Amino acid sequence: MQKSIVPYLIYPLLLIFGYSFYFYFNRIMPYSLLSAVLSIGLFSTMFLIYEYLFPKYDEWKWNLREIAEDLIYYNLCVQVLIPLGLIFLYQKCLNYYFLDLWPNHLPTFIQLVILSLTGEFLFYFWHRFSHESSFFRGIHLVHHLPTKLYSLNTVRFHFLDKFIECHLTVILFIFLGAQLELIYLYYIFFTATGLVQHCNTEVKFGIFDYVFASAETHRLHHDSIEENTRINYANNLVLWDLIFNTFKRIQSSPKLIGVKKFYPNGVLFETLFPFKMIYNQLEKSIIKVKMEKQKIDSLKPFLEKISNFKSIQENLLLSIINKNAKTLYGKKYQFENILSIKDFKKNVPLIEYEKIRDEMDQVISGKSNVLTKSQVIYFNKTSGTLGKPKYLPVTQEVLEDYKRIQKIISSCAYEYCPDGFNGLIFSVVGKAHEEKLNEQFYAGAMSGKTNSLTPTIVKKRYAITDEILNIEPLEKRNLYLAAIALL
Repeated sequence: MQKSIVPYLIYPLLLIFGYSFYFYFNRIMPYSLLSAVLSIGLFSTMFLIYEYLFPKYDEWKWNLREIAEDLIYYNLCVQVLIPLGLIFLYQKCLNYYFLDLWPNHLPTFIQLVILSLTGEFLFYFWHRFSHESSFFRGIHLVHHLPTKLYSLNTVRFHFLDKFIECHLTVILFIFLGAQLELIYLYYIFFTATGLVQHCNTEVKFGIFDYVFASAETHRLHHDSIEENTRINYANNLVLWDLIFNTFKRIQSSPKLIGVKKFYPNGVLFETLFPFKMIYNQLEKSIIKVKMEKQKIDSLKPFLEKISNFKSIQENLLLSIINKNAKTLYGKKYQFENILSIKDFKKNVPLIEYEKIRDEMDQVISGKSNVLTKSQVIYFNKTSGTLGKPKYLPVTQEVLEDYKRIQKIISSCAYEYCPDGFNGLIFSVVGKAHEEKLNEQFYAGAMSGKTNSLTPTIVKKRYAITDEILNIEPLEKRNLYLAAIALL
């Protein structure tokens, strides 16, 4: 019997039970709202028990913790208190004068059809927008986080999502003058359809899949592959999916539902999650604006000058020679007599680092005006592949040059691959502070030093944290870097 006619009877029976309970309670008590709540509670409980006894997938069966979250937070707080609170707010606190535009003179069934179709139209575009907008996607993604579907987790919506949906499908029509009794009748239809959409039992609509949003079509919308979720946006009626060509009907469920990326579950995380995603989108937008400005300020002038690079480099070298003519090194090689590249080649010999290690030791000891006129603020320590590590003095001017180079390189990367800046940035650098020389100067990798000067908003998107960069020994650190690169 379960495999024959029962799956086709479940949805009609839910509606029959729902409206029968409602009209019965309405007859014996004067409170329509209470009648609606009791009727929805009764037929939902009946269906929840049936679903548990006859599951479609055993691994999708609900547990007590999930049911508790669904009932206490998502159902009571989000699905019940938000709509009722909004109705009370607009009716009482704001003393809003509702319009008299709703066709209350029409039969109740016709009004219900008009409300459902119109509300569905507005909901369709909000639902579709929340999937296609990277900024608002996090609000609706909470509904897609569960890795299994069962009837009661149809209520799992973020409160902001419910707030917007409630205005589009209920509050708007109350403003237009629809009676609350009509809204209660709509909610019975809305709840029955929602329970069936998410159910973990065999429910079939047959040809009516082209009228109502069914479990078979809605499961496709919960595919773990994001691109596959951009179909079957319907809340209750599939008319707008059919019109806008987003309706899909196949006789199989997706292999996995939820989202591909792992997210922790729980009410607190799911409540805060959209705000984190919105914050990340704001960060990305800020980075994009900064990179566009950086392209204009750094990359454009560089590209304009690159055709004349030879003379620019020669002039730069001569300016460095002139600036450092009074240093010990400058006097030794008569910098003041160097007026051309030819003079430079003649006066300054090619040397190895060891030839100036004595001068470098003087700089490390704190002596000034030895190699550079400018004050040394840091030492770039080489790895010492061919011998002892070398210590190269860094002045503020050199540091600024490195920062300019960094801006030019990152601007080039952004120019040719802007999408690369949407995710995490995999930047492998050395340690900025490997040791302290003479209790005065820090020495370390220049890549680490420039990395430490990166704007905070960019560093927050680094995949490699400072804690990982400080792991010793180097071999262990490289294993961590390799593992992160493969994620």
